[in-house]
Amino acid sequence: METGTTLVAHYPVVAEEDYFIWGPANLIYHPESAHKDYAQPAIYAALLNDKTVASVLAKEPQDFSNRRGIRTYKNYRNILLLSQPTPVSCVQVIDGNQVELSSTEDSRAIAIAPYSETTHIQLGEAFHTPPAIPFGAEPSYGWCYYYQKAAYARQLGNWDEVARLGAEARSLGFSASDPIEWMPFLQADAHFDNIAGLNELAPFLTSDLALAQQACHTLTAMPLTASTLEQVTQLFCKK
Repeated sequence: METGTTLVAHYPVVAEEDYFIWGPANLIYHPESAHKDYAQPAIYAALLNDKTVASVLAKEPQDFSNRRGIRTYKNYRNILLLSQPTPVSCVQVIDGNQVELSSTEDSRAIAIAPYSETTHIQLGEAFHTPPAIPFGAEPSYGWCYYYQKAAYARQLGNWDEVARLGAEARSLGFSASDPIEWMPFLQADAHFDNIAGLNELAPFLTSDLALAQQACHTLTAMPLTASTLEQVTQLFCKK
């Protein structure tokens, strides 16, 4: 996670203060103070509320805060939106250049989604394992492990890895509780002209018009063969 990133997080429970967000993030990615003389987190945060939405839309500059000697500089022009729309959803990293939103997404998250910058994720760095104290032991792998790894591989452009993760997840009987989480795997099927895979996943998204429209927009923006484009149009782009 890039130093200076301002996280905006949508939790399925209430986050009462911004340190509910930047505290855990810094413990994982930047546990040391960003300044040698005083306490300054390397990652900042803003609560998902009406004030934050207005500030992001207005592209307001840095907002300095000194709370009990801890200095933060959240920047509404420099946000990364993370969302877990429901307790059964995975953490979804929102990319403003390719917006994918759950049908249960909060209206405030929808409003600022186009401003979310995934460039703040440093793809060349090693993964950071959260410390056992206070995060506890690593949980067992389930659907969210495979989805989140696939979303990361997609950001790298590694479609082989996305397809591999999808096949492994399904072979283990895992499935998305939030249908938008099928999108990386749907894109991998389109990339590899896997018509059978597209047909298999289509019902998860076409049952919801908004999700079908998102799939149509995302898939038709990809460089597809004529046969795959025709199938995508038939499956997802019907009015």
